[in-house]
Amino acid sequence: TSITVVKDKAGREQAHGAYIELMRARTTVEKASKEAREDATKFSKAVIAETARLVAIVEPEETRLKEARDAWDAEQARIKAEAEAKERARVLAITERIAAIKSYVVMANNCRTSARVAELQVKLCDTEMTGFEEFEAEAVMALVDTEAHLNRVLANIREQEYEAARIKAEQEAEAEKLAFQRRLMEEERAA
Repeated sequence: TSITVVKDKAGREQAHGAYIELMRARTTVEKASKEAREDATKFSKAVIAETARLVAIVEPEETRLKEARDAWDAEQARIKAEAEAKERARVLAITERIAAIKSYVVMANNCRTSARVAELQVKLCDTEMTGFEEFEAEAVMALVDTEAHLNRVLANIREQEYEAARIKAEQEAEAEKLAFQRRLMEEERAA
C-alpha cells in the first residue's frame, strides 16, 4: 500500500516484487480453494450416492405404507359419504311425508264440493304418523294445521253450498209461484 506511483527503476522493481508476492498469495489461495472444492465435490458425490442407497432401502416400504394409509382413508371417506347420503335420504323421505301432509291444504283450496273436502279429511286421518323421528313435532304441527285448514275450508264450502241451495230453493219457489200465477191468468183469460 506504500507504493502509489512508480518514478524510477528501483520503484519498478519494488512494485514488481510486491506484485509477484501478491500473485503467489492469490494463486496459493486459489489452488487451496480448488483442492478443497474437489474434496468437497468428492464428498458431496459420496453423500449423494449414500443418500440414494439409503433412500432405495426405505422408499418401497414408505410407498407401501402410504398406499395402505391412503386406501384406509379412502374407505373411511366412502363409508362416511355413504352414511351421509343415507342420512340425507332418510331426512328427505321424512320431509316429503310432511310436505305430503301440508299438500292437503292446496288440494282443499281447489275443492269445489264439501264431499271432496270430506274425502280429503278421511285420507288425512288415515295418514301414518309414525317414523318421523326428530321431526315428529313438525309433523304433528303440520297435521294439526292442515286439519284446522280443512275444517275451515269445509265450513266455508258448506256455507256456500247451503247458500246456493237456499237461493235455488227460493228461485224454484218463485218459479212455481210465477207458473201458478200464469195458469191462473190463463184460466181467467180462458174463462
